Amino acid sequence: TEHLCGQCGGLLEQFRAAPDGESAALFLSAQKFLLDVAEASRNIRLGAMQGPMTRAAEILCGPDFPSPAETAEQLGMGYETFRKQFRQAYQCPPAAYQMRHRLNLAKQLLLDSTKSIQEIAFLCRFSDAFAFSKAFRSVNAQ
Repeated sequence: TEHLCGQCGGLLEQFRAAPDGESAALFLSAQKFLLDVAEASRNIRLGAMQGPMTRAAEILCGPDFPSPAETAEQLGMGYETFRKQFRQAYQCPPAAYQMRHRLNLAKQLLLDSTKSIQEIAFLCRFSDAFAFSKAFRSVNAQ
């Protein structure tokens, strides 16, 4: 960044102007600068990754609820790379993220509609009401 470039130039000038034997304090400043550079680099990498992972979350939670493998394929990524990047961005695996979304949608439908449990299970892409209730119980038991 422009700020880091300015810091680097300032440190360089301070090192050039420092008398011999008095550069110990400058080394601490240089160390802080390097930590700032590392943090900026990490933020840039996460920011670059965030775009595709935001899109991945949208796909996973779309009306068709594609599998994580299908989502990775839509993004043009290998599944393992996708899974690792998604977990880094959202702190949970893509399948768990999707399941949480499906169950939250089901909760809303249970509260806000007159649909049967079977209909809600179908809308949330569960194979049947039993699979839905089993998933609902397992998540709420944790």
